[in-house]
Amino acid sequence: MTAFKRIMAWAAAGGMTQDQAAGEILSLADNYRGCFNGPQGQAVLQDLADACCMTDTAQAMRPDGSVDEAATLGNVGKQAVYQHIRNMIGLHDEDVETMFNRENENL
Repeated sequence: MTAFKRIMAWAAAGGMTQDQAAGEILSLADNYRGCFNGPQGQAVLQDLADACCMTDTAQAMRPDGSVDEAATLGNVGKQAVYQHIRNMIGLHDEDVETMFNRENENL
């Protein structure tokens, strides 16, 4: 479970107030931005984009031309990790408020 999901679950279970959870999530997003902003962080993000199949299709092919389902699923997982990083870098106050509103609608 990611730290983000752990914070959301803890808030939903009453372990912290919505404001406390929002502060924790925004602090985590700040940590992501601290890691990946700047020229070095951008270079790492570009390398991750390549390594996580973001610049090409996730579909993996066998030498005989058939689809390798296991490798394709692995590539989709890589894409999910990269997208999580990008989402956390771009997360702001309004986004957290929207997430909590959606969560409250589902209760």
